[in-house]
Amino acid sequence: MSNYFSDICHQLLSGNIIDQVRFPHLYDELTNEDFLNQVNDFLAKLQRRCTGTANGSGYYCVYTDARSPEVQAAVRRQFNEWAEKIEPLLMWLRLCRNVSENDHPIRSGEIIRHSELLVHIEQSERARSQLAEIIKLLERKSSEAKEQLNSLLGYLEKEHYLYPINNSGAVYRATAKWDLLYEQLAYIAACENISLAENPAEQEVLL
Repeated sequence: MSNYFSDICHQLLSGNIIDQVRFPHLYDELTNEDFLNQVNDFLAKLQRRCTGTANGSGYYCVYTDARSPEVQAAVRRQFNEWAEKIEPLLMWLRLCRNVSENDHPIRSGEIIRHSELLVHIEQSERARSQLAEIIKLLERKSSEAKEQLNSLLGYLEKEHYLYPINNSGAVYRATAKWDLLYEQLAYIAACENISLAENPAEQEVLL
């Protein structure tokens, strides 16, 4: 059995996403189907299972049986915590789209440079306003654009959406947590569409 087995199980049970950015060695182990099965054999005893994002960028832990009151309470708590954080994340994604030439949202492995973001933000009144609104939602006290951006990137690092790739904190790599976020948002949107639609014809329009 791999020397990484206990570390992988610990990270998964701690709620971390194992990807190529934060945990490259652990990620490589999980790409081995036999090893993944060994991990899941262990997790099954705890009513858990290791699964991956749709694009394979990261692995994370889920419950296998959500019927018990304890699990339902844990899931409800996790969802509430996630919901409280979603608005500033969505605003950050919109800000990045406005100041970036990319035609896609942030992806796992993508490089985020503090200096490039700051230049674009300082040149755009709209971007400065968006950044200030995010900082307000995060209840931070920064007033200047540079300080606000530092604070925001620090928050995203703390929440494991970004991972620093140098000691200066000026360059980051996006983690697979973004990919999981998009899947969670798509799932919620699909559930809302299902609840709103009263017949298959309406479903097709909504989707």
